[in-house]
Amino acid sequence: MMTISFLMCIFTAKLMGMQVAADTAVTCAGCTTDYKPAAGKECADLKKYLNCLETAAGPKDGCTLSEVDAKKIKAATCTTDFASPCTCLKEFWGRGPTVGNECGSLKNYAECLNKEADAACGVGSKASVIVVSVTGRLESKCSSGASSLGMYSAIASFLPFVLTAFRL
Repeated sequence: MMTISFLMCIFTAKLMGMQVAADTAVTCAGCTTDYKPAAGKECADLKKYLNCLETAAGPKDGCTLSEVDAKKIKAATCTTDFASPCTCLKEFWGRGPTVGNECGSLKNYAECLNKEADAACGVGSKASVIVVSVTGRLESKCSSGASSLGMYSAIASFLPFVLTAFRL
């Protein structure tokens, strides 16, 4: 019986560690520090910055930009083509931290990205890849209940103790 309990502990630890994390080598502050649009490369630099922010935000926590940084994004202009999903990223990241409806903003962002599933903003990920992280943040911050995986993890974490207590 001890073997079953031991295996359940290993299974539970593995299950709870399944969440995808943001790229730890990329931070929101690092993206902001690195964003210095060069003359003639404003659009390429903005695309790189927006992709960096999205990578740093990851699927759970997100990033909060200062009002000044959000205004830089909103005010940025491009002389070359700047189409979706870049416009989705620019609108979301340029909204500013004082917007009270973060859940609504994330939902609109996800809907915008879903329309452009096969497109990418410059050399960044396709919209279909980005929307997975955005949906994760939406569920993490705006879900009124536990996700099925979260509920399963909670149940699975108590299973070894139940098995041990009843020696099953």
